[in-house]
Amino acid sequence: MGEVVLVRHGQASHGAADYDALSPLGHDQSNRLGEYFQRLDTRFTRVVRGGLRRHRETLEGLFNHIEAPEPEVDGRLDELDYDTLEREYLREIGAEGPMRERGEWLVHLPRLLDAWMQGRIGSGESFAGFSARAWAAVSDAVDPTGRTLVVTSGG
Repeated sequence: MGEVVLVRHGQASHGAADYDALSPLGHDQSNRLGEYFQRLDTRFTRVVRGGLRRHRETLEGLFNHIEAPEPEVDGRLDELDYDTLEREYLREIGAEGPMRERGEWLVHLPRLLDAWMQGRIGSGESFAGFSARAWAAVSDAVDPTGRTLVVTSGG
């Protein structure tokens, strides 16, 4: 039976011109995780990542410390379309946006996700569609005879 190790990318660059790039902390996080895998002598028979820059940069930090097969890229592991969902949610509740203050975001994010799961927002990808693509990507990544490293997003 195969084993899958899911890794969420390191911290992205919130508020920067290119959010998709890892922040200095995100680079540090990926290197520290690589050091951890190295200390445990963790070996992977397969590596799959999403198509985003932050997925690639996270793997680069890990690969500074471990040897692993060349990563395969699977866009189904990419993030949900948060910006579109936020616009639709703000329109639904009659609020101005975007939500940039941390406290405001922490209050509204669970409500936004609930509205998406209930089908009230999501003109692009539905929650069911997102869930199906993410589960299919992880299922397809499994090496039934080894350990697979999957680098993806939290959403």
